[in-house]
Amino acid sequence: MVIRLPFSAPAAPAALAAMLEHIEQPALLVAERGLRIVAANLDAGRQSGYSREALRRQVWEQLFPELSWQMLTALEGQEVVSFLQHREGRSRKVVCRAHALEKERKLWLVVFAPPVLREEPTRPRETALERIIRHVVEGVESADPDTMLERLLKEMTRALGATWGAVYLLASPAYRLRSKTGAAPDLPLALPLQHGALLRQPHAFGPEAVAETALHAVVRTAEAPYMVAAPLGEGPAVEGFVAFGYSQPPPTGAVQRAASLARGLRQVVLCRLQIGHEREEEKRIHQAVGVLHLLLEHAYEGVLVFDAALHLRGMSRSAEEMLGYARDEAAGAAFSDLIVGEAALETAARQALTLNQLQALEAHLLRRDGTEFPVEVRLLPCRPHGEKQPQGVLALLHDLSAEERYRLQSQRLMWRAMLGDVLASFAHEVRDPLNSISTGLEWLELSLPEHAPARETVSALQQDVERMTELVKHLLDYSRTRTLQLKPMDVGTLLEGILRRWERRFRRYRIEPVFHVADDIPQVLGDRLSLEQVFVNLIDNAIHAVKEQPGERFVGVKVSASVSDNGTRWVEVAVTDNGPGFTEEVGRHIFEPFYTTRKDGYGLGLSITRQLVTAHRGSIDAASYVGGGTVFRVRLRAVEEE
Repeated sequence: MVIRLPFSAPAAPAALAAMLEHIEQPALLVAERGLRIVAANLDAGRQSGYSREALRRQVWEQLFPELSWQMLTALEGQEVVSFLQHREGRSRKVVCRAHALEKERKLWLVVFAPPVLREEPTRPRETALERIIRHVVEGVESADPDTMLERLLKEMTRALGATWGAVYLLASPAYRLRSKTGAAPDLPLALPLQHGALLRQPHAFGPEAVAETALHAVVRTAEAPYMVAAPLGEGPAVEGFVAFGYSQPPPTGAVQRAASLARGLRQVVLCRLQIGHEREEEKRIHQAVGVLHLLLEHAYEGVLVFDAALHLRGMSRSAEEMLGYARDEAAGAAFSDLIVGEAALETAARQALTLNQLQALEAHLLRRDGTEFPVEVRLLPCRPHGEKQPQGVLALLHDLSAEERYRLQSQRLMWRAMLGDVLASFAHEVRDPLNSISTGLEWLELSLPEHAPARETVSALQQDVERMTELVKHLLDYSRTRTLQLKPMDVGTLLEGILRRWERRFRRYRIEPVFHVADDIPQVLGDRLSLEQVFVNLIDNAIHAVKEQPGERFVGVKVSASVSDNGTRWVEVAVTDNGPGFTEEVGRHIFEPFYTTRKDGYGLGLSITRQLVTAHRGSIDAASYVGGGTVFRVRLRAVEEE
């Protein structure tokens, strides 16, 4: 048999030459250019009387003077009888076979043997090991060692007549599954090295044997409960093992053949795997460089890379924006020229280098334009893999300006909450004295003569007390924690009742009320008293907006239904007026407590309204139109259909 190898020079790879030793017949590798022998196994040397080194200096005609090379290659794959010329001059009858795999025939593998060998009825024309070597040759230049390993494992499994095959390679501290083929069970991904004594020697395993490893335990319960295994290497040089599963007891000699195939696999495949590992490492380095580039371009924190002398070697785009320096002009700059603050930052950077420890501190840095900003600085020593001492410092800058704004805002909210508690307590304490003062003023007014001058003073005092009482009432409403009694209710009916009660007020101010309810409005889940307060506040505001303006006065209430994009159903109530409206500045603060544009207002009505709507899991917004007119929209969740 002849196998052509994909090499242009008349030389064989060392790994392939070593594989020839595992062919059970004498074998030669012959270069078509010059018909020179470039490799031979030990059996070929014994049959010819030459050493393997001496054979590599011979040409085809010296060994087979009566066999034409053209005839042998023309009868590719067929047996050709000829004579082998021994070194001592005698001749021996042999049978040669040649086979070519590709169009460019440069290297050939020639196998020869005495005629008696081909009379063995059970001997295949191409041995299992020869076929596997041929597939190694086909893929020896493959860029994907894992694909080649899978292909070889499949060939080995077929050659041994096994149901499945697997390869485990040493990846300390365990043997890890690298490839499997066939109907393999759910094999363990890793096996501890403590079982190495068993896995470092060829052995067979059956369902009756003791399962000493997780692999043996899985095999014993699988559909193919028999296994043969052989190590890749010998003694301390074992680099893994191969395992093959059988549904029936394996044939005689399966362990020995598995060991032979494992030796060949180790010599060729592991060499290719090492090359693959190197390529993977190179690819990993390129990926790491790419990731570093992405981090420097898109990192939220400012990233600066300094060497051991604390000179800049790289910085992120966010660091440029944070400090105000461009990367090109800052390249090579000293640490103290870029990171400037009141803290001893350079000293901390040198401590990170000397102690090989992270240094973290908060400081205020100066930008290039002189402005100051708060920042959290973390200084990390950069120690390359395998090195004991750091070779530089990585500075991470986290701008705390936003956090500082949030802290101040939270502080203001906290003070506002505390102020609300104080106001609620104050309102409770003031309410009773105000009631007493109001009662006293009423008694005083009754005790005065009808035309007494003091009556006007008492009347003015009563009005002031009423205003204070109303303010206290609003404060208590604003600070009160409400417990809503939510029940299905018809918003249209609620609004109709409110408008009917206010008919006299509409007539007094010559306001035209318009009320419209769309068809099929669903019910909402609400608290009747709270929602009544919401709509009373809004309608009262609309009346105040139009009651003193000349011309037509209009207040409208419209109820409609809508469905949001996520399928939620809503009931929307729009309260509209044609009053003067409000400015954009007023619109930004309209729902804030104690903000009002009315002379007699307290700025709590709309705040309370928003609280109540939010408690119903709804929303409220306001809009004012050019030329006058305002609309408040309240959206309430509709009751879910069953």
